[in-house]
Amino acid sequence: MSKQKANLPNINYIVGYTIGSKITTKLGEKDIKLNNENFSTGLNDGLSGKTAQLNEDQIKAKFKAFENKPQQQSSKTQQSIVADVMDNIDMSYIIGYTVGKNVAHDFKAKGIELNQKDFKSGINEAIAGKPSKYTKKQMQEKFKTLEN
Repeated sequence: MSKQKANLPNINYIVGYTIGSKITTKLGEKDIKLNNENFSTGLNDGLSGKTAQLNEDQIKAKFKAFENKPQQQSSKTQQSIVADVMDNIDMSYIIGYTVGKNVAHDFKAKGIELNQKDFKSGINEAIAGKPSKYTKKQMQEKFKTLEN
């Protein structure tokens, strides 16, 4: 068994944790709350290769709106609050789906078997704000095995 294959559970968790941390940071900058249920549904759909619940044009439009979203404003109407909640639900699914689809593709391209349980454990712990099981140095060392 190769060194890469022997480290799969660690790699899966670490990749998941790293992605979860980046998602949390990006959403925090926009003051957006992730809808965990929709994120998980999207993540599962993307990892398993299912077709997304939204078409490609809808996904692109949502990402564009997300990227252009201004910082949170203090005075909002009830209608704009409801619209924001609905956008957050859609974005949660889209982010989950996109992450799942890309990770599944990247792991397959590198010839690494994706352990969904470990990957989801890492991503969920990061999103929940829990500390990683591994130090930053350990994570960097494990990432080097993916590059080789």
